[in-house]
Amino acid sequence: MTEQFAALAAIAQNPGKIRNEVLADFCSQLSHDFLVVSKWFALQARLDITGNADNAHKLLSHPAFDM
Repeated sequence: MTEQFAALAAIAQNPGKIRNEVLADFCSQLSHDFLVVSKWFALQARLDITGNADNAHKLLSHPAFDM
């Protein structure tokens, strides 16, 4: 899982369709693990890409998000 998450982090730096598909796939595969999903949210929230503030705000309404 460490290698998979590292690859996800690298892909997440490049906005686009593939990035969105990979992020969604990762979440759906590991949605049963609360800690992994928390890391998935944290990864996306800290990305330094254009428009990420809007993306982070949208994550607040994601079904898996739990404050």
